[in-house]
Amino acid sequence: MNNKKILIVLPLVILILSVSALGQTISPEHAVEDARYLRETLESIHPDLYFTRDRGESEKQFREIVAELKTRKSWTKKELFGQLAPYVASFEDGHTFLSIMEDFRKHAFQGGKIFPLSIKIDEGEITVTANHANSGPSPGAIIKSINGVSSDELYARMAGVIGSKRRAHLESTLSSGFPVYVWALYDFENSCDITYKNQAGVEKTALLTGLSVEQLKAKRGDGAGEENLKWSLSFPRNDVALLTINTFAGSLKDEFETFVQKSFERIEASEAEFLIIDLRNNGGGSTELSDYLYSFVSARPFRTFAEVRVKLSEPIKKRLAETRPEIDLPEKETVTYKSDLQAPPERTTRFEGELFVLTGPRTFSTSTDFAAIIKDYGVGEIAGEETGGLASSYGDIYYDRLPNSELKFGVSFKYFLRPAGFDNGRGVIPDIRISLDGLDNGKEDTVIATLLEKI
Repeated sequence: MNNKKILIVLPLVILILSVSALGQTISPEHAVEDARYLRETLESIHPDLYFTRDRGESEKQFREIVAELKTRKSWTKKELFGQLAPYVASFEDGHTFLSIMEDFRKHAFQGGKIFPLSIKIDEGEITVTANHANSGPSPGAIIKSINGVSSDELYARMAGVIGSKRRAHLESTLSSGFPVYVWALYDFENSCDITYKNQAGVEKTALLTGLSVEQLKAKRGDGAGEENLKWSLSFPRNDVALLTINTFAGSLKDEFETFVQKSFERIEASEAEFLIIDLRNNGGGSTELSDYLYSFVSARPFRTFAEVRVKLSEPIKKRLAETRPEIDLPEKETVTYKSDLQAPPERTTRFEGELFVLTGPRTFSTSTDFAAIIKDYGVGEIAGEETGGLASSYGDIYYDRLPNSELKFGVSFKYFLRPAGFDNGRGVIPDIRISLDGLDNGKEDTVIATLLEKI
C-alpha cells in the first residue's frame, strides 16, 4: 500500500443554509447520540487513541459530557462543539479533531461579522499584531479581557479545543484561528468590549465592531499576490535563493511541479551557492509533492518514512474499497509497511550548493516530514524553531460527520515513523536556533535576515 499521506474524504453534502439556520438546535437525545457516535468512531478508526491519555480518565470525562448534554432542552451546533471539541483535543493528535470551520465560513460569507484583530499568543499572553478596525488597541497591546472574560479564561477554553502535544504549535494554531474561536465559543456576532494594556503599560477599554469579509479583505489588502501565498522564489542576496513553500496541497500537484521546475531553472541560472527553503507557514499536504521537491535538492537515496502502520478497521476497508478498488486489502486489522531506500529521479537542474530549511511552530504534517528527511539524511541544515508537527506521528485523516448536528470531524488511521526509525515524541529539532519572535516587524523578515548573517 502506498505510504503517502492521502486524505480519505467523505463526499461533501451540499448544505444550503440561511444565516438563521446556523442557529438551529438539536435535542439532548440527539446530542448524546452524536457524542456516542463520535467516541465509537474515534476508537474504531485510530491506531492507538489513548497513546497519551489514561483510558479511565478519558471515560470519566466522556460520562461528564454526556451528563451535561442531558441538562438542556436543546443544543446549537456551536454549543455542541464547545462540549465535544475538548474531548477530541484531549487525545493530543493534531490529525484528530472536531471542526467548526465550515460553519464559521457560512457565517462569514453570508454577511456575518468577524473579530477585527489579528493576534499572536505566546506563553498564554494575547498580543495584538494588527487592528483592522477604526479604533481600539494598536499593535503590541496586550488583551486583558473580552466582554468581561479574562485573557486567562479565554486562553484556557480556546486552547482546550485544539489537540496538540506541543504548546508552540497549539498557540500558533490558536493565534491564526482566534476569530473563529471567539465566534464559536463566545458568540462574537457584531461587537464586543475589550480591555487591553497598551505599550506604555496603561490599561484601556474599547468597543470593537466586527468586520465583514469584504471589509476585512480591504483592510488587509487581500487579493494581491495570491501566488505568493502558496509559493514564491526570491533572491535576498546575489548568492542566496529563497524558496518559500506554504503548502504541499495534493490538489495543486501540477501547478506545484511546474513552479518547482521553473524555480530550479532560475536558481541554476542565478548560480546561487545557498538555498533556503522556508516552511514556517506550511501546514502540510501530500508527501508526493514534498518528495518531488526533495528530488531537486539531493540525489541521496531516501525514504519518506521508516515504516507506516495502518489500522484497517471496517470503515477504512469500506472506504478504501470504494475509492481505491485496485488495492488488495489484507484480512488482519493492523498492517505494517516497512520502506527501503529509494534513489530520487534524476534532475538536470538539481541544486548542488548548501541547503537550509526554515521551520517553526506552524510547520506541520507533510512539511515536518520533509524537514525530517533533510535532517535524518544530513542533506541540509534545519534553522528556526522546532516544528509544530511531530517527526513521528499519527496521520492520514478519515473524515466523517456527526449524524444529527452534522459537525465535521477527522481521525487518524495511520502511524508514520520518521526516516531514521525512532520516535522521541518531538518535532524536528533545528541545527541553527533562530527565534521566530521577529517574524514580522512590519518592515522586514528579521528571521531571514538573521539566517543570512549566519550563512
